[in-house]
Amino acid sequence: MTRGIILHLEDSPSLVETFKNYFQECDLKDDFSYITCSTCAGFEQEYDANKGSLKCVIFDLLGNYTAMDDLEESDVKFLQFIESAIAKFNVPVFIYSGFLNQVEGKFDDYGTVYKIDKSDGIDVIFKKVKLFHDSGFLDLFCPGGFLDTQMHNEMHETFVSQFRHGEIENIINTVQQADANGCKERCTILFKRIAVQTLMSKLISPVIEEESAVNAAEHYYRRMNSIKFWTGDILEKNDKTEKVLILTPRCDCKKSTSHLICTVNNQFPKDLTKKGKEAILNALINNPQVTGYKLRPLPPCALFSGGSADISTYRLISITELEANYKVLISLSDGLTNEILAKFSAFFLRTGINTIDFKEEISYLEKLNEPK
Repeated sequence: MTRGIILHLEDSPSLVETFKNYFQECDLKDDFSYITCSTCAGFEQEYDANKGSLKCVIFDLLGNYTAMDDLEESDVKFLQFIESAIAKFNVPVFIYSGFLNQVEGKFDDYGTVYKIDKSDGIDVIFKKVKLFHDSGFLDLFCPGGFLDTQMHNEMHETFVSQFRHGEIENIINTVQQADANGCKERCTILFKRIAVQTLMSKLISPVIEEESAVNAAEHYYRRMNSIKFWTGDILEKNDKTEKVLILTPRCDCKKSTSHLICTVNNQFPKDLTKKGKEAILNALINNPQVTGYKLRPLPPCALFSGGSADISTYRLISITELEANYKVLISLSDGLTNEILAKFSAFFLRTGINTIDFKEEISYLEKLNEPK
């Protein structure tokens, strides 16, 4: 990777000098160049010149504010630039200001935008940058990083390996015969899905082949599609009193007027938490033997607080009620979702038998063991 750029907007000359001195004394100076700007125009120019090597952005709001002042027009335009040009990419963006109230509610849905009060000091920012750098996060997601380069190459490699002579043309011809007018759009979606699916199979296969453990965070994601409710979604009631899991089969999610759900408890079963870390881990890995057939523990991580799905609480709920009273909190991976559905199927389809008289059965067994 090329030497990374940290780009910082600050209009106070004394603070700029302080920041530069701090940077020269920290562990990042060997791997990063630190560029400061005093105007929004200058910042945008440096961004255009260095965006291929950009690893981190720091900026202050430049207006003169009181607690009740509205943002000045120049800051409004600059924030729009940040959102459109930078925040949608995966480089950390630090809003370093003494007037964070001016950006309250802004960028809250961007996981790489951080709001740091100036009273906390610049070292808070550089410690985070070092954390992201040491973990490889910056090289993975930055412009020109792994996702932009190697991931593209790997997707191409896995995609072309899926087809043999004539197969691509046959797929296109099939689509074209079915709908000539919509062929281009349909083929674009179709081949995009094939490309992503084959790449995913490559990324996941080492976990299976080498039996490597996955991080709990890999079992959760935030859906980006337009479907309101999907199999494996965990929803939270607006008043925070309940969490539920969507169990509806995927093929019915778009056309159903109601969804099959079960309750998601906030914590692991109490008897497990009392037994310590080993019991909890065993429940996550070997859950049927540990928690029985009603609960599936959901591991806690940075994305989700965890808990357990109680499949015995299954019920139907209307889409209307879900839309009015619930919001999607997180979604489970396909693997974890499928495991819960399998567990639910076994629970739901159990037939059971009438209770056998214990004393009579013991009496018979004792008779069988009597010496002859």
